[in-house]
Amino acid sequence: MRQFRKTILQLSLLVCFILVLVPKSFAETDVGNHKDIETLKAFIDSGIDYIKQYGAKKAYAEFSNSHGKFRQGDYYLYVYNYDGVCLAHGVHSEEKVGKNLYEGKDKYGTPYVKLMIELAKAGGGFINYYARQPDTQAIGIKTAYVKPIDDHTFIGGGIYKFIEMPTSYDVKVAELQAFVNAGIEYIKEHGEVEAFKEFNDPEGKFREGKLYFFVLDYNGTVFVEGADPEKYVGKNIYNLKDEYGTPFIKMCIETAKSGGGLMGYYWPEPVTGIIQFKINYLKPLGNNKLIGAGFFEE
Repeated sequence: MRQFRKTILQLSLLVCFILVLVPKSFAETDVGNHKDIETLKAFIDSGIDYIKQYGAKKAYAEFSNSHGKFRQGDYYLYVYNYDGVCLAHGVHSEEKVGKNLYEGKDKYGTPYVKLMIELAKAGGGFINYYARQPDTQAIGIKTAYVKPIDDHTFIGGGIYKFIEMPTSYDVKVAELQAFVNAGIEYIKEHGEVEAFKEFNDPEGKFREGKLYFFVLDYNGTVFVEGADPEKYVGKNIYNLKDEYGTPFIKMCIETAKSGGGLMGYYWPEPVTGIIQFKINYLKPLGNNKLIGAGFFEE
Protein backbone atom coordinates (compact mmCIF):
# COMPACT_ATOMS: atom_id res chain seq x y z
CA MET A 1 0.00 0.00 0.00
CA ARG A 2 2.90 2.38 0.79
CA GLN A 3 4.32 1.77 -2.68
CA PHE A 4 0.86 2.33 -4.21
CA ARG A 5 0.54 5.71 -2.46
CA LYS A 6 4.01 6.63 -3.69
CA THR A 7 3.04 5.75 -7.27
CA ILE A 8 -0.12 7.87 -7.10
CA LEU A 9 1.83 10.80 -5.63
CA GLN A 10 4.39 10.55 -8.43
CA LEU A 11 1.54 10.48 -10.92
CA SER A 12 0.02 13.64 -9.46
CA LEU A 13 3.34 15.46 -9.46
CA LEU A 14 4.02 14.43 -13.06
CA VAL A 15 0.60 15.64 -14.22
CA CYS A 16 1.09 18.97 -12.42
CA PHE A 17 4.56 19.33 -13.96
CA ILE A 18 3.32 18.64 -17.47
CA LEU A 19 0.47 21.10 -17.11
CA VAL A 20 3.11 23.81 -16.83
CA LEU A 21 4.32 22.82 -20.30
CA VAL A 22 0.96 23.53 -21.99
CA PRO A 23 1.53 26.52 -24.30
CA LYS A 24 -0.18 29.79 -23.51
CA SER A 25 -1.68 29.74 -27.01
CA PHE A 26 -3.97 26.87 -25.93
CA ALA A 27 -5.80 29.06 -23.44
CA GLU A 28 -5.85 32.00 -25.83
CA THR A 29 -7.58 29.98 -28.56
CA ASP A 30 -9.97 28.23 -26.17
CA VAL A 31 -13.57 27.88 -27.29
CA GLY A 32 -14.25 29.91 -24.15
CA ASN A 33 -13.57 32.84 -26.46
CA HIS A 34 -17.15 33.83 -27.30
CA LYS A 35 -16.03 35.47 -30.54
CA ASP A 36 -14.76 32.08 -31.78
CA ILE A 37 -18.02 30.46 -30.70
CA GLU A 38 -20.19 32.95 -32.53
CA THR A 39 -18.01 32.79 -35.64
CA LEU A 40 -18.23 28.99 -35.73
CA LYS A 41 -21.99 28.99 -35.17
CA ALA A 42 -22.48 31.57 -37.92
CA PHE A 43 -20.36 29.47 -40.28
CA ILE A 44 -22.49 26.38 -39.63
CA ASP A 45 -25.69 28.39 -40.06
CA SER A 46 -24.42 29.74 -43.39
CA GLY A 47 -24.05 26.14 -44.57
CA ILE A 48 -27.63 25.34 -43.54
CA ASP A 49 -28.86 28.46 -45.36
CA TYR A 50 -26.95 27.38 -48.48
CA ILE A 51 -28.65 23.99 -48.39
CA LYS A 52 -32.07 25.65 -48.10
CA GLN A 53 -31.30 27.97 -51.00
CA TYR A 54 -29.66 25.57 -53.46
CA GLY A 55 -30.66 22.09 -52.31
CA ALA A 56 -28.61 19.30 -50.77
CA LYS A 57 -26.95 18.02 -53.97
CA LYS A 58 -25.44 21.35 -54.98
CA ALA A 59 -24.64 22.32 -51.41
CA TYR A 60 -22.86 19.07 -50.57
CA ALA A 61 -20.77 19.38 -53.72
CA GLU A 62 -19.79 22.91 -52.72
CA PHE A 63 -18.97 21.86 -49.15
CA SER A 64 -16.74 19.09 -50.53
CA ASN A 65 -14.80 21.49 -52.77
CA SER A 66 -11.55 22.11 -50.89
CA HIS A 67 -11.13 25.37 -52.83
CA GLY A 68 -14.75 26.46 -52.58
CA LYS A 69 -16.44 29.23 -50.64
CA PHE A 70 -16.83 27.06 -47.54
CA ARG A 71 -13.11 26.39 -47.11
CA GLN A 72 -11.88 29.36 -45.10
CA GLY A 73 -8.54 28.66 -43.42
CA ASP A 74 -9.12 25.99 -40.76
CA TYR A 75 -12.87 26.26 -41.26
CA TYR A 76 -14.69 23.76 -43.43
CA LEU A 77 -17.99 21.88 -43.32
CA TYR A 78 -18.97 18.23 -43.21
CA VAL A 79 -22.33 16.48 -43.35
CA TYR A 80 -23.24 13.01 -42.05
CA ASN A 81 -26.45 11.08 -41.79
CA TYR A 82 -27.46 9.44 -38.53
CA ASP A 83 -26.22 6.06 -39.74
CA GLY A 84 -22.69 7.50 -39.89
CA VAL A 85 -22.39 7.88 -43.68
CA CYS A 86 -20.40 10.95 -44.70
CA LEU A 87 -22.32 12.98 -47.30
CA ALA A 88 -19.93 15.93 -47.64
CA HIS A 89 -16.48 16.82 -46.32
CA GLY A 90 -14.48 19.97 -46.92
CA VAL A 91 -10.96 18.52 -46.79
CA HIS A 92 -11.21 14.73 -47.08
CA SER A 93 -13.97 14.29 -49.67
CA GLU A 94 -12.27 11.48 -51.65
CA GLU A 95 -11.39 9.61 -48.47
CA LYS A 96 -14.67 10.00 -46.58
CA VAL A 97 -17.66 10.91 -48.75
CA GLY A 98 -19.90 7.91 -49.29
CA LYS A 99 -18.19 5.90 -46.53
CA ASN A 100 -19.85 4.74 -43.32
CA LEU A 101 -17.66 6.10 -40.52
CA TYR A 102 -19.97 5.31 -37.61
CA GLU A 103 -17.23 3.38 -35.79
CA GLY A 104 -14.64 6.11 -36.35
CA LYS A 105 -12.45 6.96 -33.33
CA ASP A 106 -9.68 9.46 -32.72
CA LYS A 107 -6.15 8.56 -31.59
CA TYR A 108 -7.27 8.22 -27.96
CA GLY A 109 -10.27 6.02 -28.72
CA THR A 110 -13.00 8.67 -28.57
CA PRO A 111 -15.89 7.56 -30.87
CA TYR A 112 -16.35 11.06 -32.27
CA VAL A 113 -18.77 10.18 -35.08
CA LYS A 114 -21.15 8.40 -32.70
CA LEU A 115 -20.89 11.31 -30.28
CA MET A 116 -21.63 13.86 -32.99
CA ILE A 117 -24.70 11.87 -34.03
CA GLU A 118 -25.98 11.72 -30.46
CA LEU A 119 -25.27 15.42 -30.02
CA ALA A 120 -27.13 16.31 -33.22
CA LYS A 121 -30.12 14.19 -32.18
CA ALA A 122 -30.18 16.15 -28.90
CA GLY A 123 -30.40 19.44 -30.81
CA GLY A 124 -26.72 20.12 -31.46
CA GLY A 125 -23.80 21.54 -29.52
CA PHE A 126 -20.05 21.28 -28.99
CA ILE A 127 -17.79 18.24 -28.88
CA ASN A 128 -14.02 17.96 -28.50
CA TYR A 129 -11.87 15.30 -30.09
CA TYR A 130 -8.44 14.89 -31.67
CA ALA A 131 -7.83 15.38 -35.38
CA ARG A 132 -5.14 16.38 -37.85
CA GLN A 133 -5.08 20.00 -38.93
CA PRO A 134 -5.61 19.73 -42.70
CA ASP A 135 -2.67 21.90 -43.77
CA THR A 136 0.06 21.06 -41.24
CA GLN A 137 -1.15 17.51 -40.41
CA ALA A 138 -0.33 18.24 -36.76
CA ILE A 139 -2.65 16.53 -34.29
CA GLY A 140 -4.63 18.99 -32.24
CA ILE A 141 -7.76 19.27 -30.17
CA LYS A 142 -10.66 20.07 -32.42
CA THR A 143 -13.69 21.74 -30.92
CA ALA A 144 -16.56 20.99 -33.28
CA TYR A 145 -20.04 22.45 -33.40
CA VAL A 146 -22.74 20.22 -34.89
CA LYS A 147 -26.33 21.03 -35.72
CA PRO A 148 -29.16 18.93 -37.17
CA ILE A 149 -30.21 19.71 -40.73
CA ASP A 150 -33.31 17.53 -40.49
CA ASP A 151 -34.34 14.37 -38.66
CA HIS A 152 -31.70 12.19 -40.34
CA THR A 153 -28.68 14.37 -41.17
CA PHE A 154 -26.44 16.89 -39.42
CA ILE A 155 -23.82 19.46 -40.38
CA GLY A 156 -20.67 20.35 -38.51
CA GLY A 157 -17.42 22.29 -38.49
CA GLY A 158 -14.73 23.09 -35.96
CA ILE A 159 -11.89 25.09 -34.49
CA TYR A 160 -8.42 23.59 -34.04
CA LYS A 161 -6.71 24.32 -30.75
CA PHE A 162 -3.29 23.46 -29.33
CA ILE A 163 -2.07 22.54 -32.82
CA GLU A 164 1.49 21.81 -31.76
CA MET A 165 0.81 19.09 -29.22
CA PRO A 166 4.06 18.20 -27.42
CA THR A 167 4.98 14.57 -26.84
CA SER A 168 4.52 15.33 -23.14
CA TYR A 169 0.79 15.55 -23.77
CA ASP A 170 0.75 11.86 -24.70
CA VAL A 171 2.62 11.20 -21.46
CA LYS A 172 0.00 13.12 -19.52
CA VAL A 173 -2.83 11.14 -21.09
CA ALA A 174 -0.97 7.87 -20.47
CA GLU A 175 -0.61 8.75 -16.79
CA LEU A 176 -4.30 9.56 -16.61
CA GLN A 177 -5.10 6.18 -18.15
CA ALA A 178 -2.82 4.53 -15.57
CA PHE A 179 -4.67 6.31 -12.77
CA VAL A 180 -8.06 5.03 -14.01
CA ASN A 181 -6.68 1.52 -14.48
CA ALA A 182 -5.36 1.60 -10.90
CA GLY A 183 -8.86 2.43 -9.72
CA ILE A 184 -10.32 -0.49 -11.66
CA GLU A 185 -7.78 -2.84 -10.08
CA TYR A 186 -8.64 -1.51 -6.63
CA ILE A 187 -12.31 -2.29 -7.25
CA LYS A 188 -11.40 -5.83 -8.33
CA GLU A 189 -9.35 -6.35 -5.16
CA HIS A 190 -11.68 -4.73 -2.62
CA GLY A 191 -15.15 -4.75 -4.16
CA GLU A 192 -17.33 -1.80 -5.16
CA VAL A 193 -18.60 -0.91 -1.67
CA GLU A 194 -15.16 -0.47 -0.11
CA ALA A 195 -13.62 1.00 -3.24
CA PHE A 196 -16.37 3.58 -3.77
CA LYS A 197 -16.08 4.63 -0.12
CA GLU A 198 -12.34 5.17 -0.61
CA PHE A 199 -12.84 7.05 -3.90
CA ASN A 200 -15.36 9.40 -2.25
CA ASP A 201 -13.02 10.20 0.65
CA PRO A 202 -11.48 13.65 0.03
CA GLU A 203 -8.55 12.60 2.24
CA GLY A 204 -8.26 9.12 0.69
CA LYS A 205 -5.41 7.59 -1.24
CA PHE A 206 -7.05 8.36 -4.58
CA ARG A 207 -7.44 12.09 -4.06
CA GLU A 208 -4.07 13.55 -4.96
CA GLY A 209 -4.05 17.19 -6.01
CA LYS A 210 -6.77 17.76 -8.61
CA LEU A 211 -7.06 14.10 -9.58
CA TYR A 212 -10.12 12.22 -8.43
CA PHE A 213 -12.48 9.50 -9.65
CA PHE A 214 -16.10 9.62 -10.65
CA VAL A 215 -18.32 6.59 -11.23
CA LEU A 216 -21.85 6.57 -12.62
CA ASP A 217 -24.15 4.07 -14.22
CA TYR A 218 -25.44 4.31 -17.78
CA ASN A 219 -28.68 5.86 -16.52
CA GLY A 220 -26.68 8.77 -15.10
CA THR A 221 -26.83 7.96 -11.37
CA VAL A 222 -23.63 8.94 -9.52
CA PHE A 223 -21.86 6.47 -7.20
CA VAL A 224 -18.55 8.28 -6.86
CA GLU A 225 -17.60 11.95 -7.20
CA GLY A 226 -14.27 12.52 -5.53
CA ALA A 227 -14.37 16.31 -5.69
CA ASP A 228 -17.79 16.86 -4.09
CA PRO A 229 -19.49 13.59 -3.06
CA GLU A 230 -22.09 15.31 -0.87
CA LYS A 231 -23.40 17.26 -3.84
CA TYR A 232 -23.47 14.51 -6.46
CA VAL A 233 -23.46 10.98 -5.01
CA GLY A 234 -26.91 9.40 -5.32
CA LYS A 235 -28.09 12.05 -7.79
CA ASN A 236 -29.05 11.46 -11.39
CA ILE A 237 -27.13 13.85 -13.67
CA TYR A 238 -27.95 12.29 -17.04
CA ASN A 239 -29.29 15.56 -18.45
CA LEU A 240 -26.49 17.74 -17.08
CA LYS A 241 -24.96 20.12 -19.64
CA ASP A 242 -21.74 22.11 -19.61
CA GLU A 243 -21.16 25.83 -20.00
CA TYR A 244 -21.98 25.70 -23.73
CA GLY A 245 -24.99 23.42 -23.63
CA THR A 246 -23.21 20.16 -24.42
CA PRO A 247 -24.95 17.16 -22.79
CA PHE A 248 -21.59 15.85 -21.68
CA ILE A 249 -22.86 13.11 -19.37
CA LYS A 250 -24.62 11.50 -22.33
CA MET A 251 -21.39 11.86 -24.30
CA CYS A 252 -19.34 10.29 -21.50
CA ILE A 253 -21.74 7.34 -21.34
CA GLU A 254 -21.57 6.80 -25.10
CA THR A 255 -17.77 6.94 -24.96
CA ALA A 256 -17.65 4.28 -22.22
CA LYS A 257 -20.15 2.06 -24.04
CA SER A 258 -17.85 2.14 -27.07
CA GLY A 259 -14.94 0.82 -25.03
CA GLY A 260 -13.64 4.02 -23.47
CA GLY A 261 -11.66 7.06 -24.54
CA LEU A 262 -11.27 10.78 -23.92
CA MET A 263 -14.13 13.24 -23.55
CA GLY A 264 -13.61 16.98 -23.19
CA TYR A 265 -16.04 19.58 -21.88
CA TYR A 266 -16.19 22.77 -19.81
CA TRP A 267 -16.63 22.48 -16.04
CA PRO A 268 -15.83 24.44 -12.85
CA GLU A 269 -12.39 23.64 -11.46
CA PRO A 270 -13.12 22.30 -7.93
CA VAL A 271 -10.74 24.61 -6.04
CA THR A 272 -11.29 27.94 -7.81
CA GLY A 273 -14.75 27.36 -9.29
CA ILE A 274 -13.54 28.84 -12.59
CA ILE A 275 -14.94 27.26 -15.77
CA GLN A 276 -12.11 25.46 -17.56
CA PHE A 277 -11.67 22.90 -20.29
CA LYS A 278 -11.53 19.45 -18.69
CA ILE A 279 -10.32 16.29 -20.40
CA ASN A 280 -11.58 13.01 -18.93
CA TYR A 281 -10.46 9.48 -19.62
CA LEU A 282 -13.37 7.04 -19.35
CA LYS A 283 -13.59 3.27 -19.19
CA PRO A 284 -16.52 0.87 -18.82
CA LEU A 285 -16.92 -0.66 -15.37
CA GLY A 286 -18.80 -3.92 -15.76
CA ASN A 287 -21.86 -3.87 -17.99
CA ASN A 288 -23.68 -0.82 -16.71
CA LYS A 289 -21.24 1.66 -15.16
CA LEU A 290 -18.28 3.80 -16.14
CA ILE A 291 -15.28 5.10 -14.24
CA GLY A 292 -13.36 8.19 -15.15
CA ALA A 293 -10.88 10.84 -14.07
CA GLY A 294 -9.60 13.98 -15.71
CA PHE A 295 -7.39 17.03 -15.68
CA PHE A 296 -8.12 20.69 -16.26
CA GLU A 297 -6.20 22.65 -18.86
CA GLU A 298 -4.64 25.73 -17.31
